[in-house]
Amino acid sequence: VMIPVEAPPRSRVPDDEIEWSSRQLVELLFPGVEGLLAVLAAFFDESGQGDFFCVAGYAFEPSAAVKFGKAMRALVRERWPFHMKDVVHKKKRYAGITDEYRDRIVRGAVAAVNKYATVGVITSCDLKEISPYLDGNHPGFRHAYSVLCHGSMVALGSWAIEQKRTDRIHYMFEKGGPNWQDANKLVGLATICPEVDGMYRFRGHAFEPKEASAGLHAADLLGWEWQKFIADNFLRGERRLRGSFAQLVAPGRRILVHHLTGPRLERFCRSGPFLRCGCGEVNHLEDLS
Repeated sequence: VMIPVEAPPRSRVPDDEIEWSSRQLVELLFPGVEGLLAVLAAFFDESGQGDFFCVAGYAFEPSAAVKFGKAMRALVRERWPFHMKDVVHKKKRYAGITDEYRDRIVRGAVAAVNKYATVGVITSCDLKEISPYLDGNHPGFRHAYSVLCHGSMVALGSWAIEQKRTDRIHYMFEKGGPNWQDANKLVGLATICPEVDGMYRFRGHAFEPKEASAGLHAADLLGWEWQKFIADNFLRGERRLRGSFAQLVAPGRRILVHHLTGPRLERFCRSGPFLRCGCGEVNHLEDLS
């Protein structure tokens, strides 16, 4: 079927180099060992009606991460990288596409995530509500992004323990995201503090550009859908459920969701012993209950 769309601008990265880098990245992170690759991304509320913020992502088995990358590359082709906001609003690299083609891309991305991802995770909050708990004196706890990254990693680590997995998790974040350097300092605690290492089931971490890892596209999809759900149902009171989001959270789809607000947010930010990890006292904010 021929779909009338404008020719997109060429991807900044050649097709063969994209596929090589995505596959090679997984092979470098998992050189003949078992484990999970968790990819996390951050999202602000785009409705202009609130201060919603979330970190969302998925964990993949290494072989599934490679297959997911091939599926996403075949889906968007020269419009790589996938960016849900641009796809939905037909902006930037997706400018000029038809509604039918846009919907086909979204359906294909959702199907690929549901087929290849092992588990999803979402941790969200209101920026104004969490602001009083942020600690400007301690690197790694200066912004909601790093704190919610911590919450998401604790959730994934707890899930892995509940599933009796003996392997470890390598975490990947989008390089250049909001306050990513502060998050890097926080995650670095796992390399020097056994308690943090255990909570995260930590194997390693990396910050990569979106072009290098299709897994970051899965995180982009889930995070955008969650912030859209919050904006529609709680900020605007429309009580809507997008079909694509319904497919991501359908029965049988494992998503670990924690929206931190009110007493739950306070417990999350104040509970747990202080850890001394060579960089002063840092509250590890372990309570996600």
